[in-house]
Amino acid sequence: MKNIFCFLLLFLTLITLGCAKPAVNFITIPDISKSDSVTLKDLRPEKEKSIKVLSYLITSNAYGINREGGDSLEPSMPRILQHRVYEKLGGSNSALELTVYHMVVYSNMQAQMKGSVLWGTLAGPVGGAVAAAGSNDENITSHSSIVDPVLLESTNTKDEYKHGLYTEKENPNKTNVLITYIDAGINGRRVCIKNISPLPFSKNQHPLNIALESAIDYYLDQYQKNS
Repeated sequence: MKNIFCFLLLFLTLITLGCAKPAVNFITIPDISKSDSVTLKDLRPEKEKSIKVLSYLITSNAYGINREGGDSLEPSMPRILQHRVYEKLGGSNSALELTVYHMVVYSNMQAQMKGSVLWGTLAGPVGGAVAAAGSNDENITSHSSIVDPVLLESTNTKDEYKHGLYTEKENPNKTNVLITYIDAGINGRRVCIKNISPLPFSKNQHPLNIALESAIDYYLDQYQKNS
């Protein structure tokens, strides 16, 4: 019953995103002011800072994929990355400069939302919610990889939904996921990664923050491997 309620709440939230400004979710980060010593250049495209439902049409390839608002977190996603860079690399003697080219999160609930509509046609809206909630595997693990930053440079808005897609290897059970991209450079060394995390319902943390921290961990690991 809890999963059904969570799915319905999330679904209703997505429907109203285009009509209302999303609430800011405050993240507590102790001693965050210490990381002000890391120079931050935020070069993200403006669209990456806002929420967008990419399609309301079930027949569309973009249905069930949404761009999550990067600035719906406070501190913002680049500011959180700035602090994690300080924590990981701040012990070095050299100054640190972080340049963020892209940092964006997409939610993909295609399989469940399309399944719920199909089942809902037969069993009504509650039956559809049951089908969607029941098909979600909350035990799925994260999947991360290095990607070409050129993939994020497309200005064709019709193709943006492709950033929210996953392969069978990345998400074999087609569960609800958050897909995070971080394309950033530290002192001129640029790394671009993609992280796919299960879409959890946690009382203690915002799902966007959980996915973001997983992506940041992988980004910093890859940066250090290539240093």
